[in-house]
Amino acid sequence: MRDPLQFSMTRAPFRWLKLRKFPYGLHYRIRGDEVMIVACLHFRQSPAHWPGI
Repeated sequence: MRDPLQFSMTRAPFRWLKLRKFPYGLHYRIRGDEVMIVACLHFRQSPAHWPGI
């Protein structure tokens, strides 16, 4: 990921990005110079089934 700060914040400190070719989104957080992926979620799933992000 070239610039992880360019993607929108969902709930602090989490951010998300939509993958281009697939209906998935990555939720991640930034700690120092590390990017930690917290979840990879399918957009057709109900948000009620998503982990507490």
